[in-house]
Amino acid sequence: SAPLGSADVGDRRWQARWRTVSSYFSAPCLHVSLATGGAGGAAIFAVRFLSSRQLPASLTWGAAVAGLLAGTNWAVCRRAMYVMLKEKSAAQSLGASGMSEEDSAALRAALGR
Repeated sequence: SAPLGSADVGDRRWQARWRTVSSYFSAPCLHVSLATGGAGGAAIFAVRFLSSRQLPASLTWGAAVAGLLAGTNWAVCRRAMYVMLKEKSAAQSLGASGMSEEDSAALRAALGR
């Protein structure tokens, strides 16, 4: 194959960056986390603004709560997803070891998984 020119390398870099950016929004847990954070931040903003009529302080509180809720929700959701994937992998490895599905389910139940 022919060596890559600088235009080809630049084009491949751009394509790789575009795939990264375009796939960002399909990340697991992202939509739920942003929705929860946005809803919580909007609610705190509304309550704070209606009670104090101070726009800058209300916006600050709303943004802080939105960020904290979204970040926390994302971390908890991702952790649960990884635990589920680990359990699924362990269950598949138990099944691959010649153990019946009923036995592997009983073993998981006994181990509290």
